[in-house]
Amino acid sequence: MLCQRHEAHKALIVVSDGAPVDDITLLHNGPSYLERHLRATIRAIEQGHEIHIAALGVGFAVDRYYALSETAKRLEDLPVAFNALISKLKLVVCLVFSPLFDFRSWSKVYGLRRAYRCAHGLQSL
Repeated sequence: MLCQRHEAHKALIVVSDGAPVDDITLLHNGPSYLERHLRATIRAIEQGHEIHIAALGVGFAVDRYYALSETAKRLEDLPVAFNALISKLKLVVCLVFSPLFDFRSWSKVYGLRRAYRCAHGLQSL
């Protein structure tokens, strides 16, 4: 399991094409059962503070479930959306795991001007 690994930074990226649906499960447990279960699972992972969770929706916006997300409207948009999601995830990991914003590291990755603007809240990644 991911939580048993010893790396300092762990991330779970979910790729989804829609809301959770299974007709038999919904028939026996009610119409909101799977959505409630998904939200509870996401909340449990986020509250553990060991794993960062992010999601990429394909043809479906997943931001109502995941705080850190991107959407690719078409399959052709997947690489751009995935890169945007990874950029957001890197920023979150840096801010959460570092006692101070590591300006030098971010300037190497994103360029001096962009790192400066991010550090001062003038631009988001």
